[in-house]
Amino acid sequence: MLVSDTVHVRYTKWDGTLHWHFDARIVDRDDHGTWLLVEPGTAYRRGEEPERIDEHGFVLLIPETGWWSAYFNAVPRRSSRHLVYIDINSAARWDGNTVSLIDLDLDVTLSPDGEVRLIDEDEFEAHQGLYGYPRDVIEKTRETATQVFDAISRSDEPFGTAGFGRVAQQLGWVPGQVVEGHGAASGSGGDARFPQGTLALQFPHFAKAGIAVEHYMPATINVALPFQLIPRNPISRIEHLAWLDGYPTETFEFFDSKIAVAGVAHRGLVYRPDPATKPEFSQPGSVVELLAPPVDGIGPGTPVSVWVDPGQAGFEV
Repeated sequence: MLVSDTVHVRYTKWDGTLHWHFDARIVDRDDHGTWLLVEPGTAYRRGEEPERIDEHGFVLLIPETGWWSAYFNAVPRRSSRHLVYIDINSAARWDGNTVSLIDLDLDVTLSPDGEVRLIDEDEFEAHQGLYGYPRDVIEKTRETATQVFDAISRSDEPFGTAGFGRVAQQLGWVPGQVVEGHGAASGSGGDARFPQGTLALQFPHFAKAGIAVEHYMPATINVALPFQLIPRNPISRIEHLAWLDGYPTETFEFFDSKIAVAGVAHRGLVYRPDPATKPEFSQPGSVVELLAPPVDGIGPGTPVSVWVDPGQAGFEV
C-alpha cells in the first residue's frame, strides 16, 4: 500500500553521539523494505554541524531486518561521485515518525563507472578500540559489508534496477552512458546530403517554432539508459516538418531535460524525432538524444545522469 508519511531519519554513532539526520517521506513499502524520498532542496546535518542542502535529492531504502541502508542518488555528488552509497549500520529501529540507526563505519559504494568499493575500513578499525564494539557486532558488520559488496557487484536487487527505478519514478533522474551516434546530426558521419549535419538545417525551423536553439550545440548527445523513455506532454511538437527539399517530412518532439556530468547538471532538451516518421538513423529504444550547451569532459563511454521533466515524460520501469 502506498503511504505518504514524513519521518525523521536519525543516525548515531555507537556511543549515542548524533550523526547524520534529516527528514524524508515514505513513498512505498515492499519486499525490499521501506523506500524513503528525500526531495531536492532538503536540509541534512551531521551532528550539530551547519545544515547542508541536497541539490538533486535521493531515494533511501531501509530493509526490515538488514544491517544496512542504501542511498540511491539522483546525481552523484561532486565531492564523492557515488551513484549508490550503502551504509553498514545496525538494524533500523522505528519509533513513531522516527527511524534510528547506529552507524558502524563501513560503507560500500558504487561509482557511475561501475566500480564497487568498500570504504572507511580504517575508521572501523579505530572505532573498535574507541567504542569497544562487541565481538558479535564486529563480525556481523564485516559479514554484512561482504554480502552487500557481492550483491551490488552482481547487480542483485535492489541494486539492479529496483533502486534506480525508484529514483526515475520519484525524481525523474536515471543513470546512463554516452554512446556513439550515427554522426548525422552533427555532420561528423560524412553524409554528403547534409555535410554540416541535420541539426544545422533543422535549427532554423525549430527556432521559428519558439525553441531556443541558440543555447545548444548543433549536435546530439546520445545516452543509453536502463529504462525506455515514455513521452507524455512534450513542451513542443512540430509535425510533418519539411526541413530538406526532397527529404521525407518528419515530426519532432522536445522535452525539458538536464544532463549531469561529474556531478554538474546542464539544462537541455530531449530531441525526439518521432520513430513513425523517421526515415533513417533510428536509435534503440533505450537511447535518448539530447540537445545541450557545450559540456566539458564528455564523450562515448562517459557516465552521466539524465533528468526529464516528469510532467512531460516518464520511464518504463
